[in-house]
Amino acid sequence: MLTNFTHENTTYISNGPEWQDLQGCCGIDGLLKFVGTYGGIIEHDNMFALSQPCILYLFIFFMLCIIHNVLLFDSYHHEFDYIQKKENRKFIEDIIPKLAKLKETLPEIAEDDEEYHKTHKVIAVNGYWYNVKHFIPYHPGGPIIEKFVGADVTSSFYGMHRHPDQILSERTPVAKVKLDENAIRNKEINADYWNLWHRYEELGYFVPSQLWLYRTLFCNTLIIVIAAYSIIHYPQEWFFNGVMVGTFIVQQGFLTHDGGHRLIHPDT
Repeated sequence: MLTNFTHENTTYISNGPEWQDLQGCCGIDGLLKFVGTYGGIIEHDNMFALSQPCILYLFIFFMLCIIHNVLLFDSYHHEFDYIQKKENRKFIEDIIPKLAKLKETLPEIAEDDEEYHKTHKVIAVNGYWYNVKHFIPYHPGGPIIEKFVGADVTSSFYGMHRHPDQILSERTPVAKVKLDENAIRNKEINADYWNLWHRYEELGYFVPSQLWLYRTLFCNTLIIVIAAYSIIHYPQEWFFNGVMVGTFIVQQGFLTHDGGHRLIHPDT
């Protein structure tokens, strides 16, 4: 059976003949005993010292990883399966009806048509070429748009703009993308990306969530509190103290990153 015992403010986890009776344990001490007892995976002969805050941190971090992967990633994964079904597929013409009327009248231009692209500054989004020659100086994102001239920018366009369909609905394409070998491959990839984007939008994944923000801040605060307590009372555990502080810094960095994607407030 598994036991844990304490010596000089350090909890040791090892295999032993008996395990502690946890009945009546409560609060943080009870939780630490529970984690220490059931988390003992280290052999007695190769005994390794772990402070109680480190054990608590590892337990919390492990649980957060499980929650994230089971409740979040699993949902995202199944949504990709959802859009693969024919009855759930959408097309840009379903969102912008005027494109269906223009589709038969527009010329076809290939992405590798060098002669055309020498005299036209266009970008391709969802199978249509849009003239950006006079728009480049006014692009809110700056001159970066020039790097995409003459190319299919569907994924970048939908990933970087707040209301991409609305932007396209206010513009008229000048040509269709000619479906050569490369264009067909891009069309299939873009169709998956675009349908998944719309599915996530329908589910509200792009809407800022205060609950998500408070939950993330709570978890980050919990990590740094445990780290601070361990640094003060268990300075000898320098490795795990560094891991905990590093985890907090990385998580705060992700929070800043998510803020740049408007996941905290719609105006960021």
